[in-house]
Amino acid sequence: MRQIAIDIEIFSPAALAKTGVYPYAEHPDFRLLISGYSIDDGPVEVVDLASDGGLPDEVLATVTDPDVVKWAHNATFERVALSACMQRHHPELLAAGFLDPSQWRCTMVWLANFGLPMSLDAAGEALDLDVQKDTAGKRLIKQFCTPATPSVLNGGGTRNLPSSDPDGWQAFVDYNRRDVEVELAIHDRLSSFPMPKAEWDAYALDQGINDTGILLDHTLAASAVALDTATGKVKEVLELHGDLAKLSVKKYQTMHNVAGSDGRARGLIQFYGAGRTGRFTGRLVQVQNLPRNYLPDLDQARTLTRRRNLDAIELLYDSVPDTLSQLIRTAFIPSAGCRFIVADYSARKGRSPRWPAVTRAPWEH
Repeated sequence: MRQIAIDIEIFSPAALAKTGVYPYAEHPDFRLLISGYSIDDGPVEVVDLASDGGLPDEVLATVTDPDVVKWAHNATFERVALSACMQRHHPELLAAGFLDPSQWRCTMVWLANFGLPMSLDAAGEALDLDVQKDTAGKRLIKQFCTPATPSVLNGGGTRNLPSSDPDGWQAFVDYNRRDVEVELAIHDRLSSFPMPKAEWDAYALDQGINDTGILLDHTLAASAVALDTATGKVKEVLELHGDLAKLSVKKYQTMHNVAGSDGRARGLIQFYGAGRTGRFTGRLVQVQNLPRNYLPDLDQARTLTRRRNLDAIELLYDSVPDTLSQLIRTAFIPSAGCRFIVADYSARKGRSPRWPAVTRAPWEH
């Protein structure tokens, strides 16, 4: 089967670490800068998109061809970013939604499957590859991919364009090429140890779930932030009770950061986030670590919070921060006409350690 290995560099004013890739790529000022790729293990080609225009036809053709396997390191980033680019510039190829994750493979996940380091640089060292990641990457990404302070070099703008530092830009192009070369080397090194198809199927399912996302109650989240950051006498009373420190509004604020234009949060689960165990891990809002709620009247507490009725909350509940904490789970809401069905495994942690002992090969006991 044909394949393409691809790596892209992007500019976006959004803070990737705070928003995740979905709002990052959705930002109106999002731009593809560089795309390096190799088709069918051929020579690595690098396209200077910031200077030379759009993606080449051969890249567009392979990325949209269901019979071509797409490889990338942390493939979610490339897949979502390319989806956003195609929705904007090539709606005839992808009018809405995201590129099909079942057609994508991720070297980061492949590495995690073997308990190897998931970062490209650490993986290259661990595998003793002949080609290693360029260490100048962090500096170049900061220079060209994030908003800049206005200066003489960038003409007083908020971006460092290629013309502001031609030598630095050429180094960035070379950096991108090197990343593709390292990804190809990882693929070659691990090719004798393919990941089971069932794992790739699970990866595609995970990506589909992350693409769908979950709807957020933005009124509740915004109101909780406003109530928890009380000022004046209210804040003084809370501090005297020692309650103000019980809850940080970070989760509510993070909900605001990660929400897309349709009000949904995406990318909250990382497939193979725990490399040694293969366990899913939480990202951004950390949905795997939500406070429990035990209030008998959650609906009333939600209503009062959404209305920002601090006086009533203080009157009816022992602690404002604790009440807001218990409402965090309720900020995730079903779409209209739908409902959530909540389930949990009984004593899963006590059972799961014995499961691998049954399924491992004899030499692994």
